[in-house]
Amino acid sequence: MKTIVIVEDEFRIRQGLGSLINKVDMGCKVIGEAENGYEGLKMIQDMEPDIVITDIQMPRIDGLQMIEKAKKMGAECTFVILSGYADFEYARRGIHLGVEEYLLKPATISSVKELLLKLAGSTEEEANSPEAEEYSGMVKEMLAIIEKSYGMRLGLDTFADKFRMTPEYISNLFAKETGMTFSNYLKK
Repeated sequence: MKTIVIVEDEFRIRQGLGSLINKVDMGCKVIGEAENGYEGLKMIQDMEPDIVITDIQMPRIDGLQMIEKAKKMGAECTFVILSGYADFEYARRGIHLGVEEYLLKPATISSVKELLLKLAGSTEEEANSPEAEEYSGMVKEMLAIIEKSYGMRLGLDTFADKFRMTPEYISNLFAKETGMTFSNYLKK
């Protein structure tokens, strides 16, 4: 389970994004919320999250300054900029600081799912981790069920319910493990 800290000065946006992330259940959990860069920096230091989603424009320390300070402190998390500003200067500075992704306000369910899928893929590269082995086992179980129940109605929803994950996430895992999409495997 990947841990996330959200740093955003607008309460409604911060709360909304936090509940959206927990609701889509993509193997990520919000463990902290901060209302400015100063609080965010302290949370990064204390909680050591895997992912930090931060606004840019905030009081005390802005998001880019916070990222810069966190990196100097040795933070090894993935930074995502949450912004309503499609401003090239922010993007340029973010890239310079090693920001991997951007999430534009207002965040939608599909944009949050897409972001978390990307981040789950990029932070789960350790192929021998227990989590990766668990996913590999799930896909093997799916393959066994497909072989045994061929001809019955099988869909991603069935497996999503069984493994308590979203159909999109299951689909992504299946393709990653087998090298083909779920529907192509069924056709084959």
